Amino acid sequence: MTEHAPRPDEGASYEKRDIDTRKVLYFGLALIALVVLVGLAVTLVVFKAGEKPGEVSSPLLAIPQQVPTPRLQADPVRDYRAFRAREEAHLSAYGWVDRTNGVVHIPVERALALVLERGLARRPDSAGGGEATAAASSGKGGKPAAPAPGRQP
Repeated sequence: MTEHAPRPDEGASYEKRDIDTRKVLYFGLALIALVVLVGLAVTLVVFKAGEKPGEVSSPLLAIPQQVPTPRLQADPVRDYRAFRAREEAHLSAYGWVDRTNGVVHIPVERALALVLERGLARRPDSAGGGEATAAASSGKGGKPAAPAPGRQP
């Protein structure tokens, strides 16, 4: 039999002593005590330092209850309700947007019904043959859906 060459780590030694557990334990206890002391100090500073009896502890509590002058709205809640009523009336009525160009607005429910009935308007492709492409992509034969009244594609 032939002898093998010695491996480089065969003669290596290892650390024969362990770490000092007392020092690790003392360090851990000192760290916990430091965290507790810092927490107590912060609590003392935040809640007790500089507070006088009868003094407001938060600057947000010292905000006046009424807005200073000039008060532009005497009753903001009533103004908001009136605004919402005007908006609802506008959204549920017919009317002119631009009479000279023939642009109108219609109620939202009617507009949704027209979209369901006619489909969405499509613009022709710029490469030509847009009508055939739009009809093919919609899955229907013939012409694409007509644009909404008062609008030009």
